[in-house]
Parts: sequence; C-alpha cells; structure tokens
Amino acid sequence: MKFKQTQIFALICCLCFLAGNILYDWLSTDDAPADYRIFYVPFSLMVFALILNGYKHATKKTEPYWWFFLWLSIGQMIKFLLFNPYLQMISDYLFLALVVIGLIYKLIRNGRATT
Repeated sequence: MKFKQTQIFALICCLCFLAGNILYDWLSTDDAPADYRIFYVPFSLMVFALILNGYKHATKKTEPYWWFFLWLSIGQMIKFLLFNPYLQMISDYLFLALVVIGLIYKLIRNGRATT
C-alpha cells in the first residue's frame, strides 16, 4: 500500500472502531451484554492500521519494534475473530512467544548488519 492509501485505511479503521464502540454501547444491557466482538474486532483492526501506518515510516533501527507490534496486532485480530474466550489466554502466550522470538532474531540480524 502507498502512504496515502495506508492513511485512508487507518482513518476508515478508526471510524469502524468508533461505530463499533457506539453499537456495543447501544446493544449492551445489564441483563444481556452485547457480544464483545462488536467492540474488540474494530478496535483490533484500528490498532493494526495505526501500527501499519507507523511501520511504513520506520527507520532501519526502529523497524524490528514496529514489526513486533504489527504481528501482535495481527494476532489480536485473529484471536477475536476465531477463538472463543477460553482459548484466548493460551493462544495469547503462545503467539507472544513466537513474536518475541522473531523480534530477537530481527534485532540480532540488524545488529550484525550495522557492525
């Protein structure tokens, strides 16, 4: 995606989050709370889009950190779309471990490239 397209995508995702936030509030009652995905899926999409926007402008030095958070945000989107609440904690820790390993690899690789 080009820079302008990334910014438009991020703004649309922010609007989706706003709509999901309002919709969740309208649909939720004390007796019957609304499905949590109405709030968290647009929220996860918004976080992904904003991180993607930052990742596009990352310097060589900060790129591994943006990559780390980009993949964490992708994991969050997948988690809220596919998993039920009971499997979320297990998948969170497993995915976090994989992304941390990837970050360490990227940091070592970037460290060797600059020396």
